[in-house]
Amino acid sequence: MISDSNIRVSGDIALGHTIACSQMAPKVDGHMDTRSWSMLILLALVWGAAFVMVGHALDSLPVLTVTALRVGIAAIALVSLVVILGLRPKLTRPKLTRVELRDLAVMGVLNNVFPFTLIVFGQQFVTSGLASVLNAMTPIWAFLVGWAFLRVEGFTLRRFFGLVAALAGVAVLAGPAAFQGTEGGIIGQVAVLLAGLSYAFASYWGRRLTHLPSLVAATGQLVSSSTVMTILAFMIDSPLSLDWAAALDSGAVWSMVGCALFGTACAYLLYFEILKRAGPVNTMFVTYLVPPAAILMAWPTLGEAPSIELAAAAVLIFIGIYLASKKSDTSQKSAKP
Repeated sequence: MISDSNIRVSGDIALGHTIACSQMAPKVDGHMDTRSWSMLILLALVWGAAFVMVGHALDSLPVLTVTALRVGIAAIALVSLVVILGLRPKLTRPKLTRVELRDLAVMGVLNNVFPFTLIVFGQQFVTSGLASVLNAMTPIWAFLVGWAFLRVEGFTLRRFFGLVAALAGVAVLAGPAAFQGTEGGIIGQVAVLLAGLSYAFASYWGRRLTHLPSLVAATGQLVSSSTVMTILAFMIDSPLSLDWAAALDSGAVWSMVGCALFGTACAYLLYFEILKRAGPVNTMFVTYLVPPAAILMAWPTLGEAPSIELAAAAVLIFIGIYLASKKSDTSQKSAKP
């Protein structure tokens, strides 16, 4: 069962979707080959470790400040990289048009501002475990959005049942306690569900940015979203009045530096490569893999050994992902020349 120390940061659990979807491949229903699986699992481990660091930071800092630090530091790191590589314009093409700036700004709102605000609001009414399960609806939302509105990501019963099976695995991981005391929390549940829907739309809006290099797209959206999140943090958390000395002493600030550099900046660049190869729905499978990865990463740091629930959940998750990612024989034949 997921403890609060592992999953109470589920308000940030979908941060893995942040700006990464801004680099969509034209082929939106890609194939999950060995390299794609390897990168997906690596990404889940990176974000699992990031959740542990965020959980530590939340002991000393409020949610919006933690989120603003994570996105802001990552933006500074990538901006620095863009400046360094700006000497090679063919690689980074740092000059952006007004349309590209607009698309990056919209992407920041869809993929950061809306979902972050909705999840933080929703967690006032639902348990952390339930929030993680509701957030795991994101791949299903992406599948339905692509099928219903864009006529992509071919709809098959096998794929749909695979997505549902993986979602069931996340529910098993959260445990029955996550669903207790949810009466009266409908508003919170709807808020978290809408956050996942916002991520789904963002993944397809990101196709407008496919012509941009991954580094430029990631940096542009991080700058946009971190600007908005910083404003929200100052309006709601009043960060200047926080006890930053205590946060430094507790290691919370350094946790966020590590989380921003590795679990955000580096992770997004890795995520871009998966998006190019596998498409939005397959890439969002990482939402299913991160909760068990977070528990595994918390084992040596928090001393919480994996349970039988984790093993059962992992089986459901991997079976579900296999069914959802495997193309039907018909689609494979039709793809042949």
